[in-house]
Amino acid sequence: MEKAGARRTGRRPGSNPTSEQIIRAARDVFSERGYRGATMRAIATKAGVDSALIHHYFGDKGGLFAAALQSPTAVSRRLIEAVGGEQDQLGGRIARAYLSLWEEDETRWQMLALARSSLTNESATENLRAAMAAAAGAAIAVLPPDNPQLRWSMGMSHLLGAALGRHLFQVPPLRDIAFDELVRVAAPAVQLHFTGELDLARQVQ
Repeated sequence: MEKAGARRTGRRPGSNPTSEQIIRAARDVFSERGYRGATMRAIATKAGVDSALIHHYFGDKGGLFAAALQSPTAVSRRLIEAVGGEQDQLGGRIARAYLSLWEEDETRWQMLALARSSLTNESATENLRAAMAAAAGAAIAVLPPDNPQLRWSMGMSHLLGAALGRHLFQVPPLRDIAFDELVRVAAPAVQLHFTGELDLARQVQ
């Protein structure tokens, strides 16, 4: 697994049209190809600049990835906000909050970039894990006391699978269903993971 974003060389980008143009292009390319598939040349072409200019502002691909991705605070913030409320509606609130991150223009690119990059890039994996951990801390406080971490992980894994099927793999039923219907269908299963019976001692025959 590659390590990116830990060290940056070159000039730290300021707030100027050129660096912002490069970051916008990088977000598009990283979300379309993931970290491994993205190249500095492709990003430079998308931005309409020479690749040497990217090195000047961001050092290397790892530095550019870190600058483009930033910290996925929108993910954890949205989930933490959804935790509050009645426990028997928690699955629906979390389903809507998480799945909406994949629908909205401001956050969809980030979710796709994280998903496509996390299997091959340690920085993306750490960002995704940190976002989930921050939200888990709030959720665990309101989940049943028997294995709340497992409950949270199972519920979020269910939603991640639905999001990947809809946006990354483009599975026709998931791809085409209306967003509100997707939330309505996903919510009961997520709620079951969160608050349903959890008998880990039962053996599967």
